Amino acid sequence: MLVYDLKAGEGHFFGFNFDVDAESVYKLWILDAQQQVVSSGTIQVEAEAHRGKSIVKFPEDRSQMKEIVVTIETDPSATAPSADVRLRSPVEPQSF
Repeated sequence: MLVYDLKAGEGHFFGFNFDVDAESVYKLWILDAQQQVVSSGTIQVEAEAHRGKSIVKFPEDRSQMKEIVVTIETDPSATAPSADVRLRSPVEPQSF
């Protein structure tokens, strides 16, 4: 679930049923229509509860936001989604 905080210009992501692996990092990506990253954040996973959360900044022009993707990355410094996609969801314009 992504909760929009329009005043702060950010989204608060909450997710459940995360597999916990010491070598993997869950990342949240906001993509534009050309599948380019316009914002991203690392998801902090609570191992015992298998839930995660993240705060991600929105681009100044929110109309750029077309899709939200969650991936598992082996490289924590990844700058684009490159691994196993666990969640893919369109951004609906009426959400703002």
